[in-house]
Amino acid sequence: MDKETTSKSLSIVIQELILQNEEKDSCLQSLLLANQQQKETEAEIRRLNRSLEQKVIRRTAQYAFISQINQAIVQSKDAKTLFRNACQIALEFGQFKIAWIGRFDTRRKKITLLSSEGIPKKDLTLFARVPYQFNGAQDQVLQTGQPYLCNDVAHNLASENWKPYAAKQGIRSLIVLPIRKTAKIFGTFNLYATEPDFFDEEDVKLVTEVARDISFALGLFEKQKRHKMVENLILKNEKRFRALIENSADMITLSSREGKLLYASSNVTKLFGYDTEEVPKAIVNDFIHPDDLPDFLKKRTQLLESPGESFYTQIRIKHKRGKWIWCETTITNLLEKADINALLSNFRDITEKKAIEKQLIKKEAFNRGILDSLSSNIAVIENTGAIVAVNESWKNFGKENGDPNLQNTAEGINYFDVCRMSAQAGNDLADKVLQGMIAILEDKDNDFYLEYPCNSPEESRWFGMRAIKFKSDVPMIVVSHTDISVRKLAEENLKQSEARLKEAQALAHISNWEVCLLSGTHNWSDEFYNLCGFSPEEMQPSAKAFLLLIHPEDRDNIKEILDKTSTSFEANSFNARIKKKDGAIRYVYTEWKFDFDKNNKPIRHFGILQDITERKIAEQEREKLSNDLIQRNLDLEQFTYIISHNLRAPTANIIGYADSLQDEDNTPEEQKQLVNGLAASVSGLDTIIKDINGILAIKGDTYEKRELISLSKLVDDVANSIEHIMKKHQVALKADFSEVDKVITLKGYMHSIFYNLISNSIKYSKPNVRPIIRIKSKKEGHKITLLFQDNGLGIDLQINGGKIFGLYKRFHSHTEGKGLGLFMVKTQVEAIGGKISVASKPNHGTTFTIEFEKQPQG
Repeated sequence: MDKETTSKSLSIVIQELILQNEEKDSCLQSLLLANQQQKETEAEIRRLNRSLEQKVIRRTAQYAFISQINQAIVQSKDAKTLFRNACQIALEFGQFKIAWIGRFDTRRKKITLLSSEGIPKKDLTLFARVPYQFNGAQDQVLQTGQPYLCNDVAHNLASENWKPYAAKQGIRSLIVLPIRKTAKIFGTFNLYATEPDFFDEEDVKLVTEVARDISFALGLFEKQKRHKMVENLILKNEKRFRALIENSADMITLSSREGKLLYASSNVTKLFGYDTEEVPKAIVNDFIHPDDLPDFLKKRTQLLESPGESFYTQIRIKHKRGKWIWCETTITNLLEKADINALLSNFRDITEKKAIEKQLIKKEAFNRGILDSLSSNIAVIENTGAIVAVNESWKNFGKENGDPNLQNTAEGINYFDVCRMSAQAGNDLADKVLQGMIAILEDKDNDFYLEYPCNSPEESRWFGMRAIKFKSDVPMIVVSHTDISVRKLAEENLKQSEARLKEAQALAHISNWEVCLLSGTHNWSDEFYNLCGFSPEEMQPSAKAFLLLIHPEDRDNIKEILDKTSTSFEANSFNARIKKKDGAIRYVYTEWKFDFDKNNKPIRHFGILQDITERKIAEQEREKLSNDLIQRNLDLEQFTYIISHNLRAPTANIIGYADSLQDEDNTPEEQKQLVNGLAASVSGLDTIIKDINGILAIKGDTYEKRELISLSKLVDDVANSIEHIMKKHQVALKADFSEVDKVITLKGYMHSIFYNLISNSIKYSKPNVRPIIRIKSKKEGHKITLLFQDNGLGIDLQINGGKIFGLYKRFHSHTEGKGLGLFMVKTQVEAIGGKISVASKPNHGTTFTIEFEKQPQG
C-alpha cells in the first residue's frame, strides 16, 4: 500500500472517529437535557403536592369553620352570643385575620359594629358607627343582596377609604356577606384574610352558607321573641277570662273528645261538692244519671261530627254525697278551635223547676201557690198561643211594663198574636220570641232562651226569657222571664272595673305590679308605665329594667333591699327617686308582699308603686319652714340679748347722768362733764338702735327685685370703693369666676357680703405681711359655692367657734370695730337662701365658704 492510499485510509478513520465523537457529544447533551427536564418535573410535582396539601388543609379548616358555626347556632340563646361566637370561630377555625358583624342604619347611611375579633382595641372606634360610601362594599351588599368579594384589596377594593387601613393590617383578601332577619338584610358578616386570592369558588360557597345559617338563626330568635310576647298576652287574657267565668251565674265545664273533664268553674265544685283536685280525674259519663245517659250519649256522639254546633238537654248530675241535681245544659263543639280544643258545657241548676214540672204533669193542674212563690215571671201557653195560666210575678211584670190592665198578658190572651203585632210594629225581639216558641211546639227545638233589656224609670234591668215544652194532653210550653240584672250588671262591672282601676290609679298616681315566681313573668299596670314615662312597647317589665329607672345615687341601696327580699320573702317597702324618660326626677314609694302555696313556697310577689313627689316637696317645704322658724327664734333670742345687755348700759348711764344733772350743788365744770357724758351715752344708744334697724332692714328687704349681676364686676366695684385702703396695705386680690360669674340675686346684699369679707381680710392681716385675698366660684350640679380665702391672723375656732357670727363679737383688739360685720354677712347670706361656714387657725389665715343649693335668687 502506497503512502497516498495509507493517508486516505487514515483520513477516513479520523473522520470516522470525529463523527463518532460528535454523536457521543450529541447523546451526552440529550442525556443532560433529559436529566434537567426530569429535575424540573420533580420540582413541579413537589410544588403541586405542597399546593394540594395547603388546599386540603384550608378546605378542612373551612369545613371545620362551618361545622363550629352550626354548633354555635344550636348552643346560642340570643343574637349577641351568636355574633360573638361566630367571630371567634372565624379566627380560630376559619384562618381569618379579622372578623366582624355590623348592622345597617339605612337612614343615617351607617353600619354599627355589633361584634368583632381580631380588631385591635385602639381601632375599635373606626368600626363603631362607620358611614358606608355609595357603591362601596357594604352598599353593594345592601343594594344587591349578594356577597361582595375582593381577592386583591390593594388594587380592586371598592371602598377606597379602607385601603390604607387594610394595607396597615396586612389585609389582602376580604368578603362581605349579607345577614338577613325576617327576609330583610339586617347587616353584614365581614371576613378579612392576609393572603391574596384567598377565596376560591368553593370558599365563597362555604362562607355564604355560614351567613345563611346565621340569618336562619336570627329568624328563629325573632320568632321566639314574638312567641314569648304572645304567651304573655295569652296568660293575661286567660286571667281575665277566668275572672269573668268565676263570677258568672252559669256553670261551665270543658271536656275532651273522650269525655274527660278538663276544667270546671268554681261554682260547679260548690254546687256538686267536688274538690278542684278531683275534677281532672273525672269522666263526664260517671256523673250522669243512668236513665239520662243513653240520650245524652246519642246527642253527644252526633255533636262530635258537627264542629261549632250545639245541643240542649236536661240531665241529672250526681252530687258527691249521692243526690241527683237536675240541670239544663247547652253543649257546644269547640274541638276544632285550636285555642280551646274541647266541648264547652254551659249549664245551671233546674232541680226546682223540674220538681214543679213533675208536679204539674202528675196533677194535671197548676199549683197556684207554687207558681206565685216563684220570683220568675211565668206563663203557661198552649199550642194555639193562648195563655192558660200565669203567676203573680207575671201579672206584676205586665203592669209595671206598659200593660196596666193586662190586655196583652192576662190569661186567655193569645200570646202569639201579641208577639206578631209587636213584630209588625218593628220589635225584632218579639219575632224571635214567636219563632222560638213555635219551633218548640213543632219539636224542632227543645228549648228557647233570649236575654233582653227591660228598663224601668228607676233602674236598668235585664231579663232572660226561656220557653220549654212539657208533656200534657195538649201540647204546652212554659214561658219564664227571670230578672238577670244582677248577673248582667256584674258582667258590665267586670268590663268596666279595669277602666275604673286605670282611672283611679291615674288620679292617685298609684300603680300595681306583680311577679309570678314560678314563671318569672313580670306584669306592670298601665299607670306604672305612665309614672315612669315609658310605654309598654319601649320597656319590657323586669327587675333589671326597674333598677335602671332608679336614680344612680339610690340604686345600690335599693338593689341591696331587693336582693335581701328575694331570699327572705318578707314584705318590705322603700322610698326612692326615679328618672323618667324625659329626664325628670320623681319621688316614688313602693311596698310589696308575697303569696305562698300550701307548702309555704312563695309563688307570687306583688305590690304598688306610688308617685309621692308632691308629698315629698311638701315635706321639704315644711322642713324648710320649720328651720326658718327655728332660725327666727334664735334671732329673737339674740335681739332679746341685745336689748337686755347692749341697751342696758347706755340707758343706765343716761338715767344716771340725768339724775346727777338735777343736783343744784354741781359746779359748772361738773355740770359740763355730766352733759358731755350724757351726750356720749345718747350717741352710743343711737348707734345700737341704728345697728338693730339695719339688721331688721335685712329681714324686710328680701322681697325686693332680684337682678342678674356679674361677680367679677362686683369685686371690681368693691375694690374701687376701698382703693386707698388696698394701696395702703398693698393688697393682692385674686378672683377666679371662670365656673360661675352670672347670678340672679339682690345686688345690694351681695355687694355688702363681698365688702365686709374683703374688708375683714384687710383689717385682720398679719403685720408686715402683704395681704393676699383669693375669691373663687365653683359649681357642682345645681349648687353654687363661693370661697373667700386670706393669709391673715386667723381665728382660734376651739375658743371662739360658736361666736364667729355673733353680734358685737370681736376676736382681735388691736383694730377698731364693733363686731357687726360677720353678723351682717351671715344674716344677708341666709336672707338670699344660702349658708356660710368658716375654717381657720391662728396665724394660718381664714377661709369663708358660702353655698347656695340653687342659683341664689332669694
